[in-house]
Amino acid sequence: MAGRQTTDDRRQTTEAMLPAPLRDVLDVFALVTDPVDRASLLISYADRFSPVPPEVATPPYAKDHLVPYCESEAYVWLVPQADGTARLYFAVENPSEFLRRHWRRS
Repeated sequence: MAGRQTTDDRRQTTEAMLPAPLRDVLDVFALVTDPVDRASLLISYADRFSPVPPEVATPPYAKDHLVPYCESEAYVWLVPQADGTARLYFAVENPSEFLRRHWRRS
């Protein structure tokens, strides 16, 4: 049907809207197909994040920042910046299930 977007079209449009650094990260993850290698890559990215500053949030975190369908208790905050950009903050309160399965396969 004319004018109807496919799933691929929507995905490509969404990806085009992402900042270049985030697209680069997604491209790296797309190249890694082995689950253990992908988990290791995810952990290496997680090690780069700083704790959520107390002016953004303090534990126990509000459930409205809980990432849906995540195996761990992961939270995310988007804080608008004065220059029109946004800064993201992440916290993972219960990484044990993810880590237990990752290290069991390693």
